[in-house]
Amino acid sequence: MVNLPRRAALAQQNLPDGIPNTRSVLAPLADLSLITKIKVSATQMEWLDYGEVLRDFRKLSAILEAAQAQHPDPPLLAAYVGVFANAARPRFNFDLLASRIRATDVRPDVKLLKF
Repeated sequence: MVNLPRRAALAQQNLPDGIPNTRSVLAPLADLSLITKIKVSATQMEWLDYGEVLRDFRKLSAILEAAQAQHPDPPLLAAYVGVFANAARPRFNFDLLASRIRATDVRPDVKLLKF
């Protein structure tokens, strides 16, 4: 497990990688080959919100942007959002999610994994 920077912090200009700002947390991105975010569609009585999943796509997109800016030499790490649809009702609509992803500023290399 690696703590990655929050999406909001990635846009700040005062977050260079390494010394003197060791809190930027961008250095480990050069050593990683994969980052993921896992979502579960239903845990007991709570249902997964499409907006919440989209925020995770945007977060991983921002992390990839920061990684590419700080470490421009290939290869760039892979990014996946995994959605585990474990509830029969309400049914999670992956087609709706895909259309919402296409309508946002999510990088095309942030991929969806469906379970």
